[in-house]
Amino acid sequence: DAEQLSEKLAREVFDRREARQRLQEAKNRLEQMVSERTQALEQANREISATSQRLQLALDASRIAMWEWNIVDNVAYQANLRELLGYDTDGTIRSSSELVDLIHPDDVATTNQALVRHLKGQTTFYQGTYRMRHADGHWVWIEDLGQVVARDAHQNATLMIGTRRDVTESHRADEQRRLATTVFESASEGIFIFDTDFRIL
Repeated sequence: DAEQLSEKLAREVFDRREARQRLQEAKNRLEQMVSERTQALEQANREISATSQRLQLALDASRIAMWEWNIVDNVAYQANLRELLGYDTDGTIRSSSELVDLIHPDDVATTNQALVRHLKGQTTFYQGTYRMRHADGHWVWIEDLGQVVARDAHQNATLMIGTRRDVTESHRADEQRRLATTVFESASEGIFIFDTDFRIL
């Protein structure tokens, strides 16, 4: 009996040691997996951060402002609003009507028509050119490009992303070209254009 009891105890001790060793090996494997996963996530976060920085640098360099509109909650995010229109904000616009209030009254109808057509899926992307009021009161011509990137089960638009940029200078240049063309076309006399040395161009 004592010998059987001794063998039984020895077997239990051995089984416990084996179980403890298996548990330790499993714990080590799990810690290794967690460590590898953590390193992979950290690397992915570094890559995302670097990509985000490159995108922001590209947007800044091209003077383009990115925007995102959560249509369901009617909340918009507008990056670089200070640079574009002089407004000091964190970028979150509580409702799209806050942005609409900045659009020149003469441009609201055509801008809304283009937007509604896109929201209904009638156009591939949204495009508009309109004036927005700068914080100091003058009007800035804006080129706005966007696209619905998410729809619900009923095909209603839920999220839209796009960019805005100041095109005031190119708009003025276009206006001057149109005016010059009109002057030339409606002039009944001959017109000569000279360079700075008074040579006919």
